[in-house]
Amino acid sequence: RDVELSRELMRGCATALLGVVGDRARLGRLRGEQLAVRWPGASEDEVRGLAELVRRRLAAVEISPDSGSESVTTTVSIGIARCPADARSLEFLLDAAGRALSAAQREGGDQVEDAARLDAGAVDVPPFEQGAIFRNERMVRVVESARRAARSDASVLVTGETGTGKEVIAQLVHRRSARASRPFVTVNCAAFPETLLESELFGHERGAFTGAERRREGRFELADGGTLFLDEVAEMTPSAQVKLLRVLQERQFTRLGGTRTITVDVRILAATNKDLEQAVADGEFREDLYYRLNVIRLAIPPLRERREEIPPLVDQFLREAVRRAGSGPSGLTSAAMDVLYRHPWPGNVRELKNVIERCAVLCEADQVGPEHLQLDVGPADGAFLAPRGAPRDDLNARQRKLLDYLARNGRCTNREYYEMTSTSPRTGLRDLQDLMTRGLLIREGKRRGAVYRLP
Repeated sequence: RDVELSRELMRGCATALLGVVGDRARLGRLRGEQLAVRWPGASEDEVRGLAELVRRRLAAVEISPDSGSESVTTTVSIGIARCPADARSLEFLLDAAGRALSAAQREGGDQVEDAARLDAGAVDVPPFEQGAIFRNERMVRVVESARRAARSDASVLVTGETGTGKEVIAQLVHRRSARASRPFVTVNCAAFPETLLESELFGHERGAFTGAERRREGRFELADGGTLFLDEVAEMTPSAQVKLLRVLQERQFTRLGGTRTITVDVRILAATNKDLEQAVADGEFREDLYYRLNVIRLAIPPLRERREEIPPLVDQFLREAVRRAGSGPSGLTSAAMDVLYRHPWPGNVRELKNVIERCAVLCEADQVGPEHLQLDVGPADGAFLAPRGAPRDDLNARQRKLLDYLARNGRCTNREYYEMTSTSPRTGLRDLQDLMTRGLLIREGKRRGAVYRLP
């Protein structure tokens, strides 16, 4: 009966909210008993006024049980999330709303009664993830999927080439999960020989093998209650795969040389730069283990397929490197950025970070030029490593300015381009068409509603 009353009360609250919100905003379920209102373009005063109206309206919701016992009412906590204008992702907005509400509950909870108290629950939220840069649409979808995956305890398999940031995504899943306050333990399965990997994962008893002078807990025990990240999982030995499968099925294992069964509560995140499907077909990886790990798949594209992220990544890496060194160059010349756009990046983001850190240490000029980059040359016969033409080759100044703008801001409309370059619509459209023909620009929409972005 209590569950029915709770549902009836939620329906009453939703009806009251719809009456308040009307056509001005969008109402949706956040989670559990939490409701979220999205109001694009509203000023802070308008939102605070709406919050006060919502509080009064919900306080008036009252449900009377049929038995004649005391009626049920509700109390309200409200958090306000001020989101940046470019935060159009629904997943991001819901996450911001959830964090704002948590802040409000910590600061006052049901005692929040007036708009002034909402200051404690107001938060400024960065676009997407703090400390990470995602401008590419495919990467944005990966991040949104990672946030959704964080809500469950399902196993996640992160795939992508070496250096694309698989561990960054794994940490994101852990940080956004209910296990965030518990350990995040990492194991590189390729770093241990066959005889030591099982000991590293499951631990060993004293005397289990030569050199085992004392009992040692494995990574599974250290990660109990939290998350275990298995990097390069395709490198696991067949015997370790069998034990891992058992842990995933039964949540139990024994240490090497031991007889006591140990029960753990661990979420598994795995990553690989290999084709696991092919490894299964070749008999190198167990098919049943593959299906256990591949409940949720997050595929990270290589850096050469998300080049629009290169300028902000360069800015971030250079800023960090200069801060650690105490001094260094202030930025990169246009010619140096052209070279970075040309490079195939076989080492992906890790390679880019190493290049920028090397420049920060060795470059004595105010700005990094092409001569300071010292880029490694990839395999000559690798077709996928063939560098494409730099976005600035044979372009006029207007087109170069647009590419710089898109690298920083992501999108641009026809009108914005005309105003930015002080050109006529006819000339501007010719510039844009030329860029699209070269494959340097993508158009979404038509006519006045068209928006342009980098590939």
